[in-house]
Amino acid sequence: MFKKKITLPEVEEVKLPKLFGMRPGKYILILLILVILVLTFLIGFLPGIINGGRYVHFESPYSDVGVIVDDIYVGSTEGSRFFLSSGNHKIEYIKSGDVVLSEELEIDHPIFLTLLFKRTLEKDVAISQDTKIYEKALSLALEDLPLYSAVTDYPSAFNYRPVLTNLAKDAVSAGVKDVSKDLLLEALFITTEKMYEDYKSAKTIYSDNNIKYESNKLDKLDKALEKLFNGENPEFDGEILIPNLAPVITADGFKYQATEFTIGNQENALFDSIAQFPVSVKLDTFTLSEMLVSEYEYALFIKANPYWAKDNIDTIVKDGMADEYYLAGIFPTTNIKNDKPIRNISYYAAKAYAEWMKSETGKNYRLPTEAELELASYLSTEEFSSSLLYSDYTQGPKSLNGGLWELTSTAFLPLSRVADCYDLSNLEIGDVVVKGGSFISDPNSVDSYTVGALDRKDTSEYLGFRLALGE
Repeated sequence: MFKKKITLPEVEEVKLPKLFGMRPGKYILILLILVILVLTFLIGFLPGIINGGRYVHFESPYSDVGVIVDDIYVGSTEGSRFFLSSGNHKIEYIKSGDVVLSEELEIDHPIFLTLLFKRTLEKDVAISQDTKIYEKALSLALEDLPLYSAVTDYPSAFNYRPVLTNLAKDAVSAGVKDVSKDLLLEALFITTEKMYEDYKSAKTIYSDNNIKYESNKLDKLDKALEKLFNGENPEFDGEILIPNLAPVITADGFKYQATEFTIGNQENALFDSIAQFPVSVKLDTFTLSEMLVSEYEYALFIKANPYWAKDNIDTIVKDGMADEYYLAGIFPTTNIKNDKPIRNISYYAAKAYAEWMKSETGKNYRLPTEAELELASYLSTEEFSSSLLYSDYTQGPKSLNGGLWELTSTAFLPLSRVADCYDLSNLEIGDVVVKGGSFISDPNSVDSYTVGALDRKDTSEYLGFRLALGE
């Protein structure tokens, strides 16, 4: 079959009108060109005209250099770039809190396609070699390392800051030639795999730049670290020295003659108990007070030193001398002679008390060292004290085990013993060693070897102190 032919009706031809005498094709072309020009201006030129400037990437040979633009901190040189508007800017570079370089920076006014292309100026920060910059960075690093050291297991998402690697870069940039003492001290805080990798990276930088870092003690520490991270115990290669003396009672307490003995316990040496690794120490003659400093005695100290009064706690906390729990629940008074041990005091408060006693009496009062308390505990036969009450035992200082944890003057450097660096533990950095446990401790978990660590400003209801007296 065939389809029937359909006849369409005639329609009137559509004609576009002329515009200004121009045919449609011509003015449409002109309109398209105008649209393109407008879009080109809006996209390609207007952003640059309105917001002229450049991105600047600051590159410094030193690590963690802060950038201040026109008195406003904008960030660090570590991989960042910042937009600066056209014109002259005052730039200051800060390192470890100090301004190490100031300069004027002129930014031009690029216009074309600034919205699409982020034009970046590479700015080399020409900070000169200066060992003081390194020394300040080292000081701040030694404040950070105990904090990193205290964390024994970092989560996978934790952004670990490579403290030792950054410090190595600073040493190179500052022109330092020998970091052997510094690196040994830094390495004593290594407790995790991340810190260990950071340490090895730093050593590579020193090697590549011919900076001296080796030492016999560092070599010994390296061998111990290798064993520890392989799950092995470092071995004590010395002779176990056992003290053979007895304290003598004096008006100031119990006197111990000069001796040499081995503190610590070789049976436990992995990271969870590395602080008990044995080390032989020499002690000069010293006297240890029979009892801990009491609330009444501390009240006398406060009366003579109002700074340490409880009502001055805001200033004490602001100064970093104690935490907000300083003397919490305790109201020292000179009206009642309370022999209960003072608690909720910090290392700084205890040290201030010892210094006050020294100035008042002219005697060499101080906080005892870890070794002195361990010697006294080792020679004592007093049973574990499960309260704050003292026993009738009079053959040595009371409540050396139990009662309260006791502050020492010894800095807690986790690996100082295995590196044979115990002589460095009197440095005023990091946490301090506390000894003896408290009345809430499990008696079976506390002995003369027991070691704890505490931030110098922290306080505790289970922490007190007694005084030692040097010759």
